[in-house]
Amino acid sequence: MDQRARLSRISVFYGVLFAIGAIWAAAQQRNLLVPESWRTTSMLGHVALGIGVGIGVALLSQRLSVRFVWARRLEEALAEALGPFSTGEAALVAALSAIGEEALFRGAMQPAIGLVATSVAFGLLHVGPGKVFLPWTLMAVAAGFLFGLLAQLTGDLAAPIMAHAVVNFVNLRYLSKRYLTSPAEPRA
Repeated sequence: MDQRARLSRISVFYGVLFAIGAIWAAAQQRNLLVPESWRTTSMLGHVALGIGVGIGVALLSQRLSVRFVWARRLEEALAEALGPFSTGEAALVAALSAIGEEALFRGAMQPAIGLVATSVAFGLLHVGPGKVFLPWTLMAVAAGFLFGLLAQLTGDLAAPIMAHAVVNFVNLRYLSKRYLTSPAEPRA
């Protein structure tokens, strides 16, 4: 599949997740786009918090690969499954996945079914096609708790969206540079 078709499919998938989240939130009489807390809190502070948490999580995941064989195997499997992403493509996919997943999981699902069930459901979205992906699923459950706590702490989705986007962007670029060669950006 060519890169344009892959990005189109990714865009549709995360657009559907966002739409489900927006419809579910509307059914709960909640507004995903302009929550009440945005009028009374520092949005810039929430964005900065999310960026900081995202950097910390991304650095932790890279540190795991230095220390543990299972983490290196997971990285290799993810890189092979996902394929290469240029910087622009990684930014687009990171933004789409963060907005779509956070709208559904933290914006709609968490208020309806709670932090624990939502975090487990988030992890289940990240099940891969083999045992090597099990740590990814478990890390997604942990990230779901972290993103859910950010949503509860701030009262909106800015921090979890930013944290999620930073984690995905940094990790997509890291995997592409470390394991893959992209025609647009040669491996460093």
